[in-house]
Amino acid sequence: MNIREDFKRANELKFRGDYKEALEIYERHFRENPESFKFKDKENYAWVLYRINVQTFKNEEDFYNSAEFITKLTCQKDMNVNNNCVYTTAVFSVLNQLNDDNDYFSMICWLDKINPELLDEKPFRRYGRINKSKREKFYDYASRAYYKTQDYDACIEVSTHALESLNSFRDDGDIWLKRNIGMSLKESGRLNESLPYLLEVIKVKHDWYIYRDIAEVYCMLKRPLDALEYCCPVVLSDVSDYSKINIYYLIYRILKGFNEKQALKHAQYFYILKKEKGYRIPEDIENLGIDETRLDKLQLKGEITEIWQEYKFRDIEPSHGTVVKFIEEKNYGFIRPEKGKTLFFHASEFTGDTIYVGQKVKFYTQKAFDRSKKRESLNAVYIRAE
Repeated sequence: MNIREDFKRANELKFRGDYKEALEIYERHFRENPESFKFKDKENYAWVLYRINVQTFKNEEDFYNSAEFITKLTCQKDMNVNNNCVYTTAVFSVLNQLNDDNDYFSMICWLDKINPELLDEKPFRRYGRINKSKREKFYDYASRAYYKTQDYDACIEVSTHALESLNSFRDDGDIWLKRNIGMSLKESGRLNESLPYLLEVIKVKHDWYIYRDIAEVYCMLKRPLDALEYCCPVVLSDVSDYSKINIYYLIYRILKGFNEKQALKHAQYFYILKKEKGYRIPEDIENLGIDETRLDKLQLKGEITEIWQEYKFRDIEPSHGTVVKFIEEKNYGFIRPEKGKTLFFHASEFTGDTIYVGQKVKFYTQKAFDRSKKRESLNAVYIRAE
């Protein structure tokens, strides 16, 4: 059997899914006579190698070595003409894995193997979900990798190019590119340029860390009142205090010039959280001489929460009503206001010691989403007994 017949046999095995036997044929001939491989033979060889070692991550060494070999064996095709490209498929498999591993320096090396102009802009469906196009995914990865490796100029350049060149975005991809630009400008000390990007992001995304980013920029711009406005949603968010630990330090630094009592509470809470995690304490906090043995963490947390709830609703008149139902084992109930429809509340929003039916309360309202009825609703929040 000559080489061409062997290749025909290997291609038949590939078509049937018998990749192992097909690989043996390709590897034997490549060792003995690599120059006999035409472009299509190399491509078929690469697809077999991809199916065995790259498509499913089984062995790290085989995965990366096989993907690297594929990029040497074949070349990148224009996916606007032909979307069946083993080179591109292998490189993106590696990029996906490196992204999962947060290995951003290696991601940059693999991104350099791709010409984004040869990638298509067609979103594709997989597992019932519409995913980003290959070109958008490339810019998403490039923007993130450059930001994470602190190459801020490159991040700004690639993100700006993506925003200008891509025609559409999936999953708010344009918003996250703007955040990367804003954060890169912030880290580069270009605060006045950073702020418009971050304020654009917060219009769409309301994650706590975006509020934190804006608060930090305002603080560095010496605009403390604006900074406090954005600290408030961070403190009142339901994310773990350990995740947002530095917001308490930021608030201490803002408040210490004009509200020493409240500043100290935030410093004390920050100190407790740091000590619990064994983290290094900043020198200015150490110099306060805080004795955590004399502090009640839960009480301090409650006092800080009340400070920020009052701040949040400072310009709003409270509503008044009566608790008409409370299910203690489920920690929720309902309030009938003096005007309007009955409102749901969660026990965590109640600042008193006890909750009972017939209790007169004052409260504020906040938009929520009723999952059982699948629609927006109003909940009672920051509830206090009258």
